[in-house]
Amino acid sequence: MSFVKDARDTSAPEPPRRHLIAEEFREDPQEVAPTRSKVNKMEENVQSLAKKPDVQMSDLLLKVLNNMKKK
Repeated sequence: MSFVKDARDTSAPEPPRRHLIAEEFREDPQEVAPTRSKVNKMEENVQSLAKKPDVQMSDLLLKVLNNMKKK
């Protein structure tokens, strides 16, 4: 009676079990996932950066900075 089994790496690999699944239910090996479309937002970014600052906001910021200098 032998308690030691053969090493797994020396035994022959099992054949694929594709034959157990009917042909109509097998997955297509060439099928790929849907690809992402490339989106270019450069124009939107340039427009948002090119906008002139609000006059009232810049006036307010100047007043705040002047008040900070005084302290």
